[in-house]
Amino acid sequence: MKENRPPHNGWLFLFLGIQYLSSALLFLPASQPYRMFIRALPYAASLGLLLIYLIRHRRGEALAPWSRLLFFAMLLLFVSLLHPSTNLPAGVGQLIFQLSIVAPAFWAAYWVHDKRTLSALIWIVFFASALSSIVGVLQVYYPAVFMPREFSSLALQLNPYAITSLTYIGADGRELVRPPGLTDYPGGAAVAGMTTALLGLLLSITLGASTTRRLACLGLGSVGLVVLYLTQIRSLLMMLLISLVVVALLLLRQGRFAASVNLGVTTAFLVSAAFVWAIRVGGESVYERFRGLIDVGPVASYQLSRGGFLEYTFRELLFSFPFGAGVGRWGMMQVYFDRGDPSHSPPIHAEIQLTGWLLDGGILMWVLYGGAVLSAMIYAYKALVGFRDPTTRGLTLIVFATNLVIAGQTLAGPTFNTQMGIQFWLMATALHRVTRAKTSRAKAFARPRLVRRRPAAQLPHHAPGLIDP
Repeated sequence: MKENRPPHNGWLFLFLGIQYLSSALLFLPASQPYRMFIRALPYAASLGLLLIYLIRHRRGEALAPWSRLLFFAMLLLFVSLLHPSTNLPAGVGQLIFQLSIVAPAFWAAYWVHDKRTLSALIWIVFFASALSSIVGVLQVYYPAVFMPREFSSLALQLNPYAITSLTYIGADGRELVRPPGLTDYPGGAAVAGMTTALLGLLLSITLGASTTRRLACLGLGSVGLVVLYLTQIRSLLMMLLISLVVVALLLLRQGRFAASVNLGVTTAFLVSAAFVWAIRVGGESVYERFRGLIDVGPVASYQLSRGGFLEYTFRELLFSFPFGAGVGRWGMMQVYFDRGDPSHSPPIHAEIQLTGWLLDGGILMWVLYGGAVLSAMIYAYKALVGFRDPTTRGLTLIVFATNLVIAGQTLAGPTFNTQMGIQFWLMATALHRVTRAKTSRAKAFARPRLVRRRPAAQLPHHAPGLIDP
């Protein structure tokens, strides 16, 4: 029947194009006056698909377990608008903004209905991220050609020295701006570099890739690593390595010893080779930036950089705002809508996601939104250890690893106030839809059908019994 046909994927692929490539519009001359609208496109597209889903969706469709938690988290955010310290214009903006980020937890299952679509989604994310990484490398070698003509006007308005502070001296004595990739902000290529490196390594050992495709994935992955080094974002590198270590251990748990060793050796080689390449371009500045991870260790390095914000959140803000501080007092919505009005409550700086959740809804927001993130990760882990089909297992492994990086980054930045949050819920919910459908089909095939017992006199001599073969 027509209503049972899966929806066409055109809207999904259009969304992915907007999500990962729309920021390239900022490369156009005189685009800065429209920057806010261009940056809003990925979030508006997510809300658009949510609207289409609400109009078209069929009743009785099962939602992912975390969708309910996210619904109540958004309800809490709405109720928190009544907080006396809420900056109402910024608070409403934050509510709409957050709704656009969690929207894929509701609409993703409508469009991603099989393994083929999920695989295509992953490959699109990989190639789009790789494109941004390649542009990032070219921006270092040929800045006059590939750098955006104008950097973020908002960043310069907030800090006139924003670009200078993110510039360093390269190996040949030139001033190098941290590559923005397909963005207009120095260092903006870091997320694309991390994603390219992670997916390049994982795709090379999963989904039955040919030798040529594996080499291409590893080559693009090395480019992503170089860009990540040149942006000097250590937290993303740390989470990338942690995610790969976890994946290697999971492969061992599955008895895939060769794949685990292959991933470990390949990762070690690419990380080292990319570091050498980055030093040859970025010079002493890049070397000193990452040497600290070895000299003082990852834990101490985190404590010296982002650890202070985590400690401040638990030691002071938690006791000051256990039920939230009012909506719209932190993040970009506060910057956009609070123009220094003395009647508004003063802004509060939030460097990490845990702080932002606490300010928006207090401890209950930690339980609801944090519980949703934890639920999605637990489901992906269970799916990973529960399936033996190579394709499904490979897709699950990739989703688990990429989402692990995003979840871990909540301790280093407000990841669920960015497009990384959209990607997390898109990947998690798509995986739930695919694996749930596969499990349902398997159970339906294996379930025996009972037939009514006939009277003994009516049973033929060859009657097979109660179970119909």
